[in-house]
Amino acid sequence: MLALQVVARHSNTAAAPMMQEFDELRSQQSSELDQPLLSAPSQVLSTAHAKARSSLDILVMTDVPLLYPPGLIAVAAMRSGFRRVQLACHKFLQHIAQKAVQAANGTVGDAEQQLLASLSALDALAAEQGLIEEAALQLKAAEVDRRIKLWKKGISQKADNRGQAA
Repeated sequence: MLALQVVARHSNTAAAPMMQEFDELRSQQSSELDQPLLSAPSQVLSTAHAKARSSLDILVMTDVPLLYPPGLIAVAAMRSGFRRVQLACHKFLQHIAQKAVQAANGTVGDAEQQLLASLSALDALAAEQGLIEEAALQLKAAEVDRRIKLWKKGISQKADNRGQAA
C-alpha cells in the first residue's frame, strides 16, 4: 500500500506543474492550446480536472506505474479528463512533446510520435486491465454498500434473537 501511495504522490507531483502551465497558457490565450480549451467555461475545465484526477487515481492502481514514468501517467490522465468532457487537446500535447524535445535535444516530430504512441499503449493497457468508468464505479460502490447494510442488519437480527432466547 505504501508503494501505491508513493507512486500516486509522484504522479500527482508531475501533474501539478502541467496543470499550472495549462492555466498560464490559457490565461495568455496562447496559440499552443486548442480553441475549445481556450473558450471552454471554467466549470467545464473544473470538471475535466476532476475527471483527470479520477483517471490518475485509477491508473495508479494498475500496472501502469510499473511501466511508465509519472510524467507520462499525468499526461494520460489529463488527456483522459479533457476527452471525457469532449475537449480537444492535440495542440497542448504537441506543446508537451516540444518541451520534452527541448529537455532531451531531440526532434519535435519524433517526440510527438513517441508521446502519442506511449499514450496509446497506456490507454490499451488501462483498457486491458478493465478500468471501470466512473458511473459504473459508483454503481458498484452502491451495490457493495447495500450488501454491507444487509450484512449488518443480519448480524443485528441474530444478536436480537440470541438476546430474546436467553
